[in-house]
Amino acid sequence: MSSTTGLLAYCRQGFEPELAAELTERAALAGFAGYARAQRNDGHVVFVCEQAQALDRALPWRELIFARQKLRLLAELRGIDPKDRITPILAALAGAGRYGDLWVEHPDSDSAKPLAGLARSFGNALRPALRKAGFLTEKDDARLPRLHVVFVQGDHLFLCVADARHSAPWPLGIPRLKLLPDAPSRSALKLEEAFLSLLDERQREALLKPGMTAADLGAAPGGWTWVLTRHHLRVTSVDNGPLREHVLATGLVEHLRADGFHW
Repeated sequence: MSSTTGLLAYCRQGFEPELAAELTERAALAGFAGYARAQRNDGHVVFVCEQAQALDRALPWRELIFARQKLRLLAELRGIDPKDRITPILAALAGAGRYGDLWVEHPDSDSAKPLAGLARSFGNALRPALRKAGFLTEKDDARLPRLHVVFVQGDHLFLCVADARHSAPWPLGIPRLKLLPDAPSRSALKLEEAFLSLLDERQREALLKPGMTAADLGAAPGGWTWVLTRHHLRVTSVDNGPLREHVLATGLVEHLRADGFHW
């Protein structure tokens, strides 16, 4: 077991150097010494820091640009026996407190996606063992920290903890949104994801009030305009191309046939 302390953050595959640079800069500005461990296309970055708890508080997840999720490292387990992964996890958690939920995950990378089946099955085995040892509540409790077991290989995992109130509420840090049949384009999902990822509930209530106005530049065929009208905003949609008829039929859209770059 490694005594590595610090943060583990998920990112979109390929953006590891950017996330590593962001964590290094933000930590330095907050007065914390440390260094990033990152490899291109791994989908995660480890930031090693001896003052992990204080750094975790100093870097709110929603204020990070490249991090899909931010967790505090408890331990790094390498070379664990695939026949018994539970025993070293219980040993590593000794004295670490009690948790209100368990997420068993893997980074969203090409190399780690094959671990999805292991994560699901292992979670089913680990959960009762944690409860029997007193590390996990019988029912989910958002008031307590959430335990994350993050597989990066079959014999290599990270044990992490997150405050459910100050971390991404979605496994892997990715909101899973369904494209509705009347969405004009898949780009609608991008704006919905941005609202969920970049704004908290209070900010969404303040910035997406019915009757407010918005402009959609390069609007055709109307994906983003459609999302905004679903929040009951009045939208000026600027594009020389056509918008879907059902978007215009909302009565909340003014379509200007113009170049968005010059409007």
